Amino acid sequence: MALKLVFFFVLILNGLFSSESEKDLKDAVLHFHNEHRINAGLITLEWSSDLAKNATEYALEVSKRTNCGQVTKDVQSENLCTFRNESINATDAFIGLYCSRTFYSQLNRYSFPGESRSFDACKNSGYMATATGYAKVTQMMWMSTTQVGCGIQRCNNFSAVLVCYYDPPGNVKGAPLFLDENYRRVKGKEPKEWSSCDDKLRAVTPVESSLKCKDMALPEPRALVTAQPTSRITKSDYLSNVTLSPTLLISVVLTYLQ
Repeated sequence: MALKLVFFFVLILNGLFSSESEKDLKDAVLHFHNEHRINAGLITLEWSSDLAKNATEYALEVSKRTNCGQVTKDVQSENLCTFRNESINATDAFIGLYCSRTFYSQLNRYSFPGESRSFDACKNSGYMATATGYAKVTQMMWMSTTQVGCGIQRCNNFSAVLVCYYDPPGNVKGAPLFLDENYRRVKGKEPKEWSSCDDKLRAVTPVESSLKCKDMALPEPRALVTAQPTSRITKSDYLSNVTLSPTLLISVVLTYLQ
């Protein structure tokens, strides 16, 4: 009887953790994406449950095919990230924030060509819009994109795959990333991160954005580390980001009942 109660208790906790984990992933992804979109005066993204469902299914396919290994190919409207750690199982929220930062770190490879040219027109960008270039950050900041949904699948070596789908899709050949005004706004907020190959935009006058974001009320993700995505993540970064496994929960409950 006691054992049945234990398993029933674990099932309830797993359901609660799963629901909370999905919400934490949503909050972390929207928080980071919309912070930078607000800086550019762009419309903030909404979460799409349908996109998240499709992203989760594809993340499962990738995790089975690669054992959460490196994936080198992106497609339009998709951002994909692999996460690895040697010994600790990070929360979905941590992985969502880590991968969002990794996407945005591609900005050091990108130059904005101006609103009258294709988003990839700057020669000094030096990369095609692929996984090795800047397609992830341009998708994050694509002007007409309004929705995002992400999903995570884990492997048995404390690694994970995160997939995000966007709608409408970005990185459309021949279309601009956003308007010159958006560049001026984001350049004013993030002067070291953004650059342009357009002579008129190289010395812009910062423009403060008056756009207010309904998501600005989201609490700061205090439990998430602030390390840069390119830095090595240590165990101390995860002290408040460890998930309890069903095995551990069973052990705790059994110990309590003895």
